[in-house]
Amino acid sequence: MTAFLEVLGKNQAVTTATTTRTTNTKDFSGDFDMGAGEAKGIMFVINVAGDFTTGDETHNFRLVTDDNTGFSSLTVLAETAPINGNLLTAGRRIILALPDSNERYIEGSVVSAGTSPNITWSCYYGILKDMHTGGGVNDSGLVVG
Repeated sequence: MTAFLEVLGKNQAVTTATTTRTTNTKDFSGDFDMGAGEAKGIMFVINVAGDFTTGDETHNFRLVTDDNTGFSSLTVLAETAPINGNLLTAGRRIILALPDSNERYIEGSVVSAGTSPNITWSCYYGILKDMHTGGGVNDSGLVVG
């Protein structure tokens, strides 16, 4: 069986301490309450390993929601604690589950901090079981959420 994962952001490079949003959002078009069915979420995949040169580089991965595409009043649905850059090797996956209720739009974001928090990541939306069975990416993974 082939897993289907919707791309929210592909090869997003970070080179400074900042918050980086996915280039795409998932629009639920009025069906905000996911309710019964298969559990869904987002998966971040590390494309280029995180930097940890000065030992203070960290990344916090978040699943956020809002009622507008500008995400001006976003709500964090799930997030990791800050993860040291040296633990984010190429191929690693960070998976965050989508709760049963959210606003119209969701997206992923990464809060990067430290002197040189260089990293490149991609983000996907889909069914959680597909993410745990590979989802078309390297099977090594850090699973959170």
